[in-house]
Amino acid sequence: KYVFHVCSSDVEDGGETVFPSANMNYSRILTRSGLSECAKDGLSIQPKLGDALLFWSTRPNASLDPSSLHVKTILFSY
Repeated sequence: KYVFHVCSSDVEDGGETVFPSANMNYSRILTRSGLSECAKDGLSIQPKLGDALLFWSTRPNASLDPSSLHVKTILFSY
């Protein structure tokens, strides 16, 4: 089973998809200063117009992959 998100617009701030349980190598991230405060833990994907995000929510044996747990952060307008 997989999940597919398409970003239909740019946002001023917020709106990230956050995977709080994802294991990743933070040394590969150049900067996290552009993320909203609630998106600074785990793996965070910032929305950009036209981008798509595809990830699997289950493992090959059909069990749930806990690292696929995700949330969307609040969108902010100024």
